[in-house]
Amino acid sequence: MTKLKKVISLTRGKSLDGKYYSTEGKIIRLTLANFFESGGFKDSNFKRDIYYTGKIEDEDLLDKGTLITPLTEQVKGLLGSIATVPEGKKYIPCGDIGIIKIIDSEKYYDRFIFHLFRSSYIRTQLVRGAQKSKIRHVSADDFYNIEYDFPDINVQIYIADLLDNIDNKININNKINDNLPCYSMVA
Repeated sequence: MTKLKKVISLTRGKSLDGKYYSTEGKIIRLTLANFFESGGFKDSNFKRDIYYTGKIEDEDLLDKGTLITPLTEQVKGLLGSIATVPEGKKYIPCGDIGIIKIIDSEKYYDRFIFHLFRSSYIRTQLVRGAQKSKIRHVSADDFYNIEYDFPDINVQIYIADLLDNIDNKININNKINDNLPCYSMVA
């Protein structure tokens, strides 16, 4: 068993000043609204003031493919959710979001980590370790103390690619279903 402390580093997003929230701009604030409870990235363009116009450093912006996770559970089931940033240098994470970096990419595959975080194994442990209050919070240590028996990197790649392919097929089927004509059966 390996503690996640040896696999990932987790840093908290920025504390963003609300006076720089805007309905227009180039840089989008990542918030908890950008996560599906089951995992995955969700556009938050339904919200107002999604842009951030304050001063930021280039390193504050996330690269495409960066793994992010909620550190606060405003909606039940959000802890342990994970998403991948879809575009580079467009998003800045708020302080309720953790940024995950893989420490040794030759031993640990980021897509395997993505699917591992979506598992009930990780999510159950995070909820158990969360600070108990009306809204639960987790820290880097809550992640770091989780242990998992990681397979070899080649097995991680195989499993992650298989799960990614299944997710892609589900997404395609959902899009097909969304475009099918709806007929009502009237007797």
